[in-house]
Amino acid sequence: MTDPQHPLTARVWVNRLWQWHFGTGIVETSDDFGVRGAKPSNQELLDWLASELIESGWSTKHIQRLIVTSRAYQMTSSRGGSSLPPSPTLEASATFPRRRVEAEVLRDTQLAIAGLLDRRIGGPSVPVEGREASNRRNLYLFQKRGNPPSMQGLFDGPSEASESCPQGHVSTTTLHALFLLNNEFTLRTAFALAQRVESLAGSDRERQIDILFREVLSRPPTETEQLALLKFLNEETAKRSGSSANPNGPTPFQMLCHVMMSLSELSSLE
Repeated sequence: MTDPQHPLTARVWVNRLWQWHFGTGIVETSDDFGVRGAKPSNQELLDWLASELIESGWSTKHIQRLIVTSRAYQMTSSRGGSSLPPSPTLEASATFPRRRVEAEVLRDTQLAIAGLLDRRIGGPSVPVEGREASNRRNLYLFQKRGNPPSMQGLFDGPSEASESCPQGHVSTTTLHALFLLNNEFTLRTAFALAQRVESLAGSDRERQIDILFREVLSRPPTETEQLALLKFLNEETAKRSGSSANPNGPTPFQMLCHVMMSLSELSSLE
């Protein structure tokens, strides 16, 4: 199976890696390279990656590095001034195919941004009754048939399907937005993020907003975003100073952190 003169194994594996990063493989039917499967959108690229895998001693890291440092992976999802028409496939696409990250990645990302992620390696799985309150990586949450973690089940995570699943289903519905707006997990991580940013920036509103953007979106805010959020924080603070304000309600900055945790820019690859 791994003989260099029999490249099928290498082709299948690099195609899966490509699918992992781009959402669609060079061969769209990643579980069927036979006569009933789809033809490669770029045969030369598939063969070159397969040969690179073999020559590197079957190093998955080598192929991953080639993909993520490639021009194709580093393209933006914005069409900008491109004259090419939108393409439903990757065959002639001039932009990166925007897609939502997996449920496991989204959960771990929110915990990491909030400073709550438990980075311990190894050990027993977190039992079912403790999954929702756990800060361990999704990898360590106990998987029970018919009863996946709430976030994993809603965001198209693995199910108890008995057949092979070469490519996960990705849906985008209002339930996702409602989960991020109302679920206790997102609120908990948002409030922890607010406390973390305030400890770094103090009471300086502009610095709070700058650090918040860099921590959540890995970029500084634009001037328009900065002004809009400063206005929001000042107006909400003024409202809270009234006698009718709820002293137990979230602070304006906690509300802002909650919104940032729910942005599609955080939960999607662009």
